[in-house]
Amino acid sequence: MFRTLEQKAKVVASDTSSPLREVAVRMTQVLSAAGQLGGWRHVEEFMADQEAYRRKRGPPSMTGGAPCARCGQMRASTVPRTRGVPTPSAVAAQALAASAAAAAAAAAAAAGSQVCDLCKQPMPTATATGAEPKGKIELLTDSSEAILRAALMRAKWVLEVEKKAGGKAADGKTLERILGVLLKDWRWMNETAGFLKTAEQQVSALIGQNPALFAKFRDLQSRGVQWPHSPNLRRQIERAGFIFRPMMIKRDRCVCDACGVEVSGWRPWHNPWLMHDWTKRHPFAPPPGTPGIVARSGPAFAALESGSAMET
Repeated sequence: MFRTLEQKAKVVASDTSSPLREVAVRMTQVLSAAGQLGGWRHVEEFMADQEAYRRKRGPPSMTGGAPCARCGQMRASTVPRTRGVPTPSAVAAQALAASAAAAAAAAAAAAGSQVCDLCKQPMPTATATGAEPKGKIELLTDSSEAILRAALMRAKWVLEVEKKAGGKAADGKTLERILGVLLKDWRWMNETAGFLKTAEQQVSALIGQNPALFAKFRDLQSRGVQWPHSPNLRRQIERAGFIFRPMMIKRDRCVCDACGVEVSGWRPWHNPWLMHDWTKRHPFAPPPGTPGIVARSGPAFAALESGSAMET
């Protein structure tokens, strides 16, 4: 449902004569800002504690390993082998790492800290003692999720009203009605305005807090940015012809070289096939029968744009 509402908001936002343009622009701005908060959260964590950030968030190219599935800290890489047999230097390195891990575990036990039973490293203080206090960017993320949940509730309410009136409205104005309800919801409009203003202030403060440290973070990110979502989502996106080309803040940025479309801030309802500019020639095509694929003209596309094809 949210996928078609987001698409409609983008169309209305570009129409300067539409009475719903204000709420459509607001929705697209919230979605765009929310999609970048994950990147700014990385900045916030790095600014707070660089060493903790390296342990928790560092890419494999920097630490030589991958995040521990239990505590989230970076683990050492696997021991190099030659034709399946560990090299002498690798064996020595492994023994040294095991000794260091044992020493760290003993020190953690003496200090009363917990040790991760998977990677054998002392667990971060927040993991051992309880929930870590949320940073300002994480609180902003919570606010954006609450705003989107509220919009979804309004959309469901409109659909329920139409259902009681005998099904989806025959005039195809479902999406316009949802945007109209949001526009008249002064609380939702005020919350979105406050969220966007606070987000801008927090990001500006974060950059100005320590410009030298921010530059250091940028240099660190140039060594590699990990895909922030599930591997399955990335496979779906790549099957649709997009290439993962992350940026420091847009950490899930993907680009299609064929049509030039750039997408970031991926969400569960996004269909990567619908993100392309199909007015341009593509060297590939979606598999036959791919759900949600319609021509960019004709009755099917008109239904999608009007909302009469809205998913429930």
